[in-house]
Amino acid sequence: MTGGRLTTPVALIVVVAGLLGCADPELSAEAGAQLEEIVESARGAAGAGDVDAAAQRLDDLRERAGELHDEGELSQRRLEEVLAATDEVVSLLDLIVEPEPDPEPEAEPEPEPDPEAEPEPEPEPEPEPEPEPGRIDPSTVTVQVLDGFRADGGAAAGVVARELEQAGYRIIARNPAVRYDVTTVLWTAGSEDAGRQIAADIGAPEAREQPGNLSTSVMVHVVVGADRG
Repeated sequence: MTGGRLTTPVALIVVVAGLLGCADPELSAEAGAQLEEIVESARGAAGAGDVDAAAQRLDDLRERAGELHDEGELSQRRLEEVLAATDEVVSLLDLIVEPEPDPEPEAEPEPEPDPEAEPEPEPEPEPEPEPEPGRIDPSTVTVQVLDGFRADGGAAAGVVARELEQAGYRIIARNPAVRYDVTTVLWTAGSEDAGRQIAADIGAPEAREQPGNLSTSVMVHVVVGADRG
């Protein structure tokens, strides 16, 4: 508690002390001395910043003044003056004791929501690879694989058949054949382009139209020779 705020209560306590001056016909000397002692104690507490102690001493002053009035040591008029002055001092002390309300903190603004992230565009589907210009769709080409080596139990012919299947050709039959030294592609009339395409795909050294002794319902016949063994 600051001394500046207690200046007025201390000054009023001095006024109360003045009401208790000596040689007053309305107050006996002994009564005045008792009350002055209480007032000085209250003034000392107020001057030291002890508001609670000052208020308590003023309560003691009012109580003792009432007792002295009842004992005939203090006149009614002087009692009323002392009580009125004391009440004024106590009211000021109450104001000092009562803390000033703290200002309510300003409400912090609510944080703005983070902007929603824009959805990432969905990746465009990769275009399916276009067939090479002039290349025949393998799925439209029927193929018979013939084993012209036969010394390996058809193993080489099986390898070529799998290569063609993986490339997308339609393998409709696998059969033995007479011996061929080199792998040869034989196309049925009208299927030369398909035959030459297969020859290029498997690296066949020979490619020509079939002699007519093979099925014409099959577009291309691949005879696997000893060169693939």
